[in-house]
Amino acid sequence: MAEARSLADIKLDNAYKFGAGRYLQEAGALNLLGGEVARLGKKALVIAGPRAWAATEGKAEKSLKDAGVEFELSLYPDQNTYERAKEHALQALTTGCQVIVGIGGGRIMDQAKATAHFAGDLPIVEVPTSIATCAAFTAMSVMYTPQGAMKDNWRYEYETDGVYDHEVNAIVMDMDVICKEPPRYAASGIMDGMAKMIEIQNGRSEILLDDVSIGLFTAYTIAEMAYHVYEKEAHQACHDIAEGKLTKAVEDIAYLNVAVAGIVSGVSKGFGQTALGHETYELVRTHFTQEA
Repeated sequence: MAEARSLADIKLDNAYKFGAGRYLQEAGALNLLGGEVARLGKKALVIAGPRAWAATEGKAEKSLKDAGVEFELSLYPDQNTYERAKEHALQALTTGCQVIVGIGGGRIMDQAKATAHFAGDLPIVEVPTSIATCAAFTAMSVMYTPQGAMKDNWRYEYETDGVYDHEVNAIVMDMDVICKEPPRYAASGIMDGMAKMIEIQNGRSEILLDDVSIGLFTAYTIAEMAYHVYEKEAHQACHDIAEGKLTKAVEDIAYLNVAVAGIVSGVSKGFGQTALGHETYELVRTHFTQEA
């Protein structure tokens, strides 16, 4: 079972980390992957979920090869743990990899970021194949035990062992892949995105600039905008994904789920929100691991 830590035990970094240096979202974006990776290095360690790697239909591999990028492939179906991140980092270093590429869902996104840290803060390119979370965009990693219990979050800490300290260098999200995912993944990200406005406002009748920090006010303003777009387009987007159609609604919701949700977390530094859903999930994963 993970040991709980109080906020007094966490040394916070005052820097705002807004997310990704470059963000590409379009149909056929996997064709651009090689060029994005080549900007950062000549050899990459690719950490991919088995189903996610299959979902790229060979396009990720072809793009890397066409750009002259060599790569080591680790098909990784397990939990995002400190132990495996260190093993992946050693693999990257011993094989001369200069870039870490993550291809998959939230667990793989976080594993890639953790690996990059342990390999000496190597640059990171994330390829999300799900819009269920904003993990590809955020400057943090959610860590688990090998058994699948919640371990902890790396969030704006420094001067301690095992700290992820920089933002993602690039995100390449291919909408041809996203529109073929189960619509429940999109729905999960939608509910997470909609909750952000409520989480920030909780306990206040309204959010006023004079009462909160400019960062939190900015986060709320963006979250409020996103909430109204979700109200208008969320149902249509899920319906379109269920039919495998790439529409404006799907494009909009994908952008909100990944980029905008990540920005909201960044401009608020991940605090000042009553994230009851996250806490409930973490408690269930920690205390009822097998059932979860």
